[in-house]
Amino acid sequence: MALLNVAKISVEKHESKEQFLYDLDKNKSLCEVVKDVCKKSGLPESPVYGLKLIQTKDSDVNMYISDNSLKDVKHMDCLKIVFSIDYLLEKRILPYITSDDDSMERDICFEDLRKLATDQVFIEKLDSFACST
Repeated sequence: MALLNVAKISVEKHESKEQFLYDLDKNKSLCEVVKDVCKKSGLPESPVYGLKLIQTKDSDVNMYISDNSLKDVKHMDCLKIVFSIDYLLEKRILPYITSDDDSMERDICFEDLRKLATDQVFIEKLDSFACST
């Protein structure tokens, strides 16, 4: 493993502030990295999880990681295990966005959309999803 392609980072667990140290091998795919960090955090292997680069004292970002942006993660960055964009779109947004009722699920759908509206990876995924339908 080439040292130049490894970033020493912290990973924040899903729905927790607890973090652990992780050697991010940038030669791996995003899918492999997500699977590995989930395993290390005690989560089951599942396609519902993704990663976000989160704010630290040196960085004011909060964006999803894609296969392309994984290469830009650097030493001392912090990633958070979150629900994947695919999961949010398929299970929490698209089924409720055109619903006429005032259900809690519909409120959650629009809250998710509000939080994701400025995330470039989400916008690209939404665009590719729209083009494929």
